[in-house]
Amino acid sequence: MLFALNVVAQVLLFLCSLLLILSILLHKGQGGGMSDMFGGGLTSAMSSSGVGQRNLNIATVVVTLVWLFAIVLFAFTMEKPAVADTSRPTAPISSQAPASTQPNLAPTQAPAPAQKTPSQSAPASQKPAK
Repeated sequence: MLFALNVVAQVLLFLCSLLLILSILLHKGQGGGMSDMFGGGLTSAMSSSGVGQRNLNIATVVVTLVWLFAIVLFAFTMEKPAVADTSRPTAPISSQAPASTQPNLAPTQAPAPAQKTPSQSAPASQKPAK
């Protein structure tokens, strides 16, 4: 039953949205904007006595009220999210990760410098004594 009402609300919302857009665009503009682009000729003929504009205002208000009703109906017929069962206790979550996932935090040691032999450390200009 709720699924059928949800579908009806969606269709009603879609149709009312289109009608609301069209009725707003048909209103008489203050000075040659979007209303003149999409229906200025129709509204200028209808609004010669002001009756057409008044009827368009009433139709816009009615479509807006139906649109709001469709939104409320859609909200009430939506599927409710499942609520978690909080009656049974859950196990506490450990703050420590397993050893296999912990990064190696040991400091890295630089390699020791290579020891020079006495023949490499003597300058080339000095010759060893005989």
